[in-house]
Amino acid sequence: AVNNVVYALGQAISESLLLAERSGIDRDLAYEVFCNSAIAAPMVKHRQGNFVEPETAATQFALTLAAKDLKLI
Repeated sequence: AVNNVVYALGQAISESLLLAERSGIDRDLAYEVFCNSAIAAPMVKHRQGNFVEPETAATQFALTLAAKDLKLI
């Protein structure tokens, strides 16, 4: 159940960053707002580097494990 929320939050962050960027808002600035708003869950702050610089981000979780969780959900 917890991972369901984590996956949903990750998807929402990704989509919201894209929305912000396409509206002319810098990715770093948008994420700073996320980290200082109602959505500032520990995961949001912990994975900031993954969302702000995805090209250099380290793997956080194996896709096989995520697929297993999502199948169970």
